Amino acid sequence: TLVATDGHRLAFAKAAESVEGVATSVEYLIALKGVRQLSALLATTKEDFVDFVSSESSLFFRIGTRVYSVRKMMGKFPDYRAVMPKTNDKKAIVAVKDLTETLQRVGQFANDQSPSVRLSLGANQVLISSSSVESGESEETLATTYSAEALVIGINPSFLLDALKVLGGGEVTMEFLDPMHSIVVRPETSDNMQEFRFIRSEERRVGK
Repeated sequence: TLVATDGHRLAFAKAAESVEGVATSVEYLIALKGVRQLSALLATTKEDFVDFVSSESSLFFRIGTRVYSVRKMMGKFPDYRAVMPKTNDKKAIVAVKDLTETLQRVGQFANDQSPSVRLSLGANQVLISSSSVESGESEETLATTYSAEALVIGINPSFLLDALKVLGGGEVTMEFLDPMHSIVVRPETSDNMQEFRFIRSEERRVGK
């Protein structure tokens, strides 16, 4: 299980795989810089497996002939389970490609100081819109499977685009409760991997 947060949003991923050599549950806390550097190494390797060893202060990863070390952080990770929404019962399924391209186009008209786009959900569609004094207005409609009551939610487009970038392709499910609670974003199909993205409610702006 991997969990990351920047204080505004939270990402959670869990693979249905066992880790050879690990008999009991262990937790490690490392800085984002270390994760990014490790990800860069993994992106350029043809190795199928990675070996890692833990010392008192560091983690060591062996990727083929390369060894990467990262220092463990002190402290305790926030209780992410407490903030993971469990009652979001309104769902909209959209193609990742369509949603990504629409957010990129509409997001260009958002206010630079407080970027936000509005998701207006209705019967089988979501209207995505934004406006600013400097840029004007933009709106586009996407088909979706949404069938609950009408709902309007404001969201920072870059947060949602970051989640979509990780999902890659296929379809994405967005789960809502109401305008005041966090959104859950996850792949519609995930095989042996479940990945979730959360945008905390205080980061959202809801237009009238």
